[in-house]
Amino acid sequence: IKYFEKCFPGHGRDYGYVLPALKKASQAAGRPIRSLEDRGAIIFLDYRFATTYCRRFLPRWIRRDVKVLPDEDGVIARELRFFFRERNM
Repeated sequence: IKYFEKCFPGHGRDYGYVLPALKKASQAAGRPIRSLEDRGAIIFLDYRFATTYCRRFLPRWIRRDVKVLPDEDGVIARELRFFFRERNM
């Protein structure tokens, strides 16, 4: 972070920490999708992915369909049932 801050003042944390982490998360998120027919639900279980700051670093294909859910019991299960039912899986 110090190196990047020296090279790019004001962006050391972005280039040294945030971007590499979000790049790895994006790569991992894409692994279930291998063909046009494949479908998969990607769940980021960290509140930071919902922040404007982090979302701007995510690829468009992820940002386009992000849905932030409330932290309540059963919400993810209901969303997954709906997601796969709507896609006839």
